[in-house]
Amino acid sequence: MNREEKTRNTKERIIKGAFSLFATKGYEATTTQDIIDITQLSRGAMYHHFKSKQDILESVTKEAQLQINAFLEELVADGSLTSKEKISKIIEYNANNDIQKQLIHYNWMEKIPFALLDEIRSLNDIIAPYISQIIEQGVENNEYQCDYPQELAEILALCIDIWLDPVLFKRRYDEVCSRLDFLLFMLERINMPIIDSEDIERIKGLYKQFFK
Repeated sequence: MNREEKTRNTKERIIKGAFSLFATKGYEATTTQDIIDITQLSRGAMYHHFKSKQDILESVTKEAQLQINAFLEELVADGSLTSKEKISKIIEYNANNDIQKQLIHYNWMEKIPFALLDEIRSLNDIIAPYISQIIEQGVENNEYQCDYPQELAEILALCIDIWLDPVLFKRRYDEVCSRLDFLLFMLERINMPIIDSEDIERIKGLYKQFFK
């Protein structure tokens, strides 16, 4: 095993151990020593990779961003799907992403300084441009007409990742469903059938997992 593989394996070991502790003891109750004990690493090895448990969470968020960027780049390039199908896949990806589930579970936006600000900037500067390209593809393929693809993309990105987050706003399942119904209502009123009622019901099923 070369140095790069050893480093990657050690970091994954620390992250896995930390998240298992977050799940059993809770984020606040978990100490750095707990993470050292469960991973059976030396203190020096731990601090070589991560300065704190907060640093571990920040590392995971960066990995999540890399994954979503790769997913969206591939989705935009996929010529076999309609624009509407691509938007549905983005919503499904967001609801089923394992890293995202873990981050939501541990209220990461409340734990990491400036996390919410960084997330909003990422949505606006990185995610929304991909969605805008997908909307523009729909216009080119005569799926619908849209004079403001960038602006609509930004709204959808914020809705999907922030506004519909059930933990960030401490909402009940029925409240999340109500907002999904309104999202459909809004899109229908501006004649943008990029999401339909069947999609909304499927999305409700995906979000239900956060309320078990």
